[in-house]
Amino acid sequence: MSGAEQRKAVRQAGRFEVQVREKLATWATSTEDVSHRGCRIAMTRPLRPGALVELAFDMGSQAEPLVVHGQVAWVRRAERAAGVTFLSAPRQRRDPAERPAPWFDRLHAARGRRERD
Repeated sequence: MSGAEQRKAVRQAGRFEVQVREKLATWATSTEDVSHRGCRIAMTRPLRPGALVELAFDMGSQAEPLVVHGQVAWVRRAERAAGVTFLSAPRQRRDPAERPAPWFDRLHAARGRRERD
């Protein structure tokens, strides 16, 4: 990525615990920021631009993870970070007792609940 900002959606700072799955490997890391189009993750294992990954966002102990498929858009080895562009809307079984909400709102609500607990 060049020095100029190329994002089409503003990312909000936010640390979420995620499980990354690439090919046959799975490992835990966290996000540094998130938008409805992608996120930046701390790179705890090597990744390459173009790699397809599955991210499972931790939604708290009482909820199933929010799962999204993405593609690594960029890697900054010196910063130990990688940018992931989401390829599909995340899927998550919704509790029938909850009112419908966009997945991005549910993600941030889960973060708020975890910070209060």
